[in-house]
Amino acid sequence: MPLKKLLSHENNMIWAIFHTTPEMPTYLVAVMIAAYHGSSYENRIANIWCREFLAKQLDFALDIADKVKMHFRYLLEFITLKAEPNVKHVVIPGYQHDDMENWRLLFYR
Repeated sequence: MPLKKLLSHENNMIWAIFHTTPEMPTYLVAVMIAAYHGSSYENRIANIWCREFLAKQLDFALDIADKVKMHFRYLLEFITLKAEPNVKHVVIPGYQHDDMENWRLLFYR
């Protein structure tokens, strides 16, 4: 979820407060840990990660991801769900699964 606010605390600590995550089944929770190159821009609504040598091609992928996300936001308005503002796109060569059902972390081959 997007960051809501940062609070300074004693001993040089900082509390990061995030917006509340919508309820979801545990099988839809996903975590990705990888040494991938990430790309995000202030005026974009998507983030995308890939291997370093593919980084130059991210502008095209970000453009497509933005359009897909805007389309989903438009559709979600009609079924009274709040559009999720934090969708991540990850390029994984040789990715084996076609049936991933997670709206917040999307994998591509």
